Amino acid sequence: ELIINQSGLIQYIATHPQKAWLTQIVGTLFEFIRQERTKNPKLDLELLVDLFNQLEENNIGLGLFKVNAADNGVNLVTAHSAKGLEFEYVFMIHGLKDYWEPRNNNHLKLTFPDTITYSNESDTYEAARRLFYVAMTRAKQKLQISYYQKSADGKEMHKACFLDEIVETTTDDNLIHSEQEADNIGDWQLLLLTEQKEKATTQLLPAAYIDDLLSNFKLSVSALNNYIYCPLGFYYEYVLRVPSFSSTEAAYGTAIHNALKRIFDIAMRQDKVLPSTNTLLELFELELEKQGAFLPKEIYDERLELGKRHLPQYYNQRKDGWNQLLQEATILTEKPLRNVVYKGVPLTGTIDKIIIINNQEQKHIEVVDYKTGKLDKKRLVRPNHKNTDGGMYWRQLVFYKLLVEYSNISSSPVQKAAIDYLTPDFHGNFPKKTITFSSDDVQNVGKLIQNTYKNIMSHQFSEGCNRPKCKWCNFAKRNTIPSSFTNEQTEALDDKSK
Repeated sequence: ELIINQSGLIQYIATHPQKAWLTQIVGTLFEFIRQERTKNPKLDLELLVDLFNQLEENNIGLGLFKVNAADNGVNLVTAHSAKGLEFEYVFMIHGLKDYWEPRNNNHLKLTFPDTITYSNESDTYEAARRLFYVAMTRAKQKLQISYYQKSADGKEMHKACFLDEIVETTTDDNLIHSEQEADNIGDWQLLLLTEQKEKATTQLLPAAYIDDLLSNFKLSVSALNNYIYCPLGFYYEYVLRVPSFSSTEAAYGTAIHNALKRIFDIAMRQDKVLPSTNTLLELFELELEKQGAFLPKEIYDERLELGKRHLPQYYNQRKDGWNQLLQEATILTEKPLRNVVYKGVPLTGTIDKIIIINNQEQKHIEVVDYKTGKLDKKRLVRPNHKNTDGGMYWRQLVFYKLLVEYSNISSSPVQKAAIDYLTPDFHGNFPKKTITFSSDDVQNVGKLIQNTYKNIMSHQFSEGCNRPKCKWCNFAKRNTIPSSFTNEQTEALDDKSK
């Protein structure tokens, strides 16, 4: 992920006329590596290259799916890759000696294909001339060749000799020479700086293609919060589906979630009694090993030690209460809810724990979501004048209430919901924060769900949030490439149905 982001590949894809197709190509590669690393946690670069060689030798593809892109657009191509192509208009930039003419000792700044060979200086120039000619003749109507006289640091630059040859040998009246004044360039640069104060925007794919990409879209709580945080980020992550690996925190959280699920599965098979602490630790270690694809060795060891330190303390504080609940209620863990529709909006989600109490005294449901991070009270606040949509964890719990009540799990209402923290506070206690729901809570989040879904399906995500630290806004405005486009805000939800 670091290589793909910092190499400029994401930037290249975002400006490519077939960006939807290229995004899915990269996404396919990510998914393939993810699956192979899951099968073999010891997979390294050498083994991966060997695997690719085997696929190529046996003519086995990865099953790519191409999404057609718009015909109208700007193609950014090299002179080499343009061979055989034609365009109405061609703009050749950097028409400079340093870019096109061979240097001494046959060392070229511009690399030629293997099919072009040269044995002396005249052959070298002839090869460069042929390549320059290839680039020129891609134009069907108009060709523009540009160069600059001074570099940004004031160094004097020289145009390629091929430009003089064109002028000397061409009598065409359509040949026009013009110069752009440096003052005008300064004004243009100032305009760019001024435009950066505006909100980040991007040109969207044609509506028909976006509709196709969203044809099976279901709103999860991660998608909801992602859109609220930054509509532009939502477009890149959920529509273009720019790939990213899970963060260290997400991989660690997944291992703990899965280990907790497995101890409840064991309890259901052995008289509804939870297994020992040692069993939980063994399961955690197995689950963390499965996440090895996302964790370097030193981080893996660090997280293994952290889990072995925190889990026994957490389990000891919860075990007796859980054993009692197992005798009194039905407990569902890591429960996926897929075919849920709330007032015309398709919803989806996976809930860590659903407690269904159904006896003569009470009939209700409690929803619990595990968090591996530390307690942050701001994320649990109800809507206020500073945050009209409420904290992200508060929204998540109300969303889960609606998700459960509109599913076919039970006819009982969700009476309360809780965030259960797996990281201790300063006193060594593991907080559990429970909320109840008012009719206003449900109504407000319900409207938020409907409005967000409506905005998504009407493609209202071309403008970003403009937050200074928003990775996607900085990418759109300044082409700033972070090491990862992982969204910490949505990963904090620990939502498996992103």
